[in-house]
Amino acid sequence: MTAPDPDPNPFSPPHAPTGSDAPTAAAPRPTPLPPPAPLPSPSPSPSPYEAAAPHPGAAPREPSTGSGWVIAAFLLFWPLGIPALLASQRAARALGAQDLQTTRRESERARSWGVGAVIVGAVAYVGSWVTVVVLLASGIFAVSTFSETATTSVIDLGAPGSTTPDGSGVDSAPEALDTDILDLAVGDCVSTTDLPDTVFTVPVVPCASDHQAEVYAITHLAAGDFPGDEGVQALAEDFCFEAFESYVGLPYEDSELYAWWFSPTEENWTWGDRSVQCFLEPLSGTVTGTLEGAAR
Repeated sequence: MTAPDPDPNPFSPPHAPTGSDAPTAAAPRPTPLPPPAPLPSPSPSPSPYEAAAPHPGAAPREPSTGSGWVIAAFLLFWPLGIPALLASQRAARALGAQDLQTTRRESERARSWGVGAVIVGAVAYVGSWVTVVVLLASGIFAVSTFSETATTSVIDLGAPGSTTPDGSGVDSAPEALDTDILDLAVGDCVSTTDLPDTVFTVPVVPCASDHQAEVYAITHLAAGDFPGDEGVQALAEDFCFEAFESYVGLPYEDSELYAWWFSPTEENWTWGDRSVQCFLEPLSGTVTGTLEGAAR
């Protein structure tokens, strides 16, 4: 008798019975288990410093042609708007031809011109306000200075040839009073020694003391546009020569006295000065007393 196999295979079929016509029965096989499905790997959280990937199937962003910068350039500093417009038009043509590289390049040029216009426009805007403030401050200062000069107190020097209360006449060395040209009056006597080239004031002295010149007529020219230096001189000359005879008593052509005048410059005309002051004086030496009615 044969001993049984000590470790029979549990999946081996049993021994078939002897005999050729005995059917062979197949033992059932267990169904193998499917392999375990792999665990899904966790998706990494997006980094806050990385741009999110475009959504699949999203249309690509169309490059800008810089038209917005063109508008800004024309509004703030139009000379730079012209090259910005040309660059924007080139970018638009390149975009129509699907030449994205040229589109981006020309769009960047339009942007550069636009940024330049914004900067220049901002600087010009600030500069204009600074200029306005400076001009206003200068005008206020000039008006204040002019007012102070025009309101200088005038000391009464007395009538020509007048005497002091003690009957001794005027002081032997009277003090000259610097008087603004616009404050002169007919009959004022003036010392013209060492007058500067540009005159704003003249030294007025008593007519009883030695002096060189005397104011004999004053007028104001008609308002309007500045007639030019030669035009002003012609008007002043006509007036002063015509007024000479009525003050001195002789026509200017027959007199031994010399006439001259102050007339406004273009700058003074702009400020509203239209006055002409006529002076007379001898050709040499000084005068004591007034020349009114002297018939010299």
